[in-house]
Amino acid sequence: MPRHHYQLTYSISPINDQRQAEAQKARRAIKESSRFTKIEHLETVVVGTLLLEEESQSDRRREAQKDITNLIRGMLINAEVLQYVYVHCSLMVDGLGKHMTFDF
Repeated sequence: MPRHHYQLTYSISPINDQRQAEAQKARRAIKESSRFTKIEHLETVVVGTLLLEEESQSDRRREAQKDITNLIRGMLINAEVLQYVYVHCSLMVDGLGKHMTFDF
């Protein structure tokens, strides 16, 4: 399984103005996670490595996006805030071309 380094930048938005506390809790859950390596002075940028099994570049891009989405979803489920926030991401993975943007 080839390892691919990535850089992820993300933003968390509440689903409405009454969910600001949950959005802050979501930000904290991601920031405090040991699953990402933080970059000093950049609050919403993290780096790490992914193990991607797919053969084609387009399939590896989809796999990387799915892996990151599932990782963050898990953090937000554990923090009990997934249903109260939107997550906006920009992901760059070495060897996979242009950055990917996605929301969930």
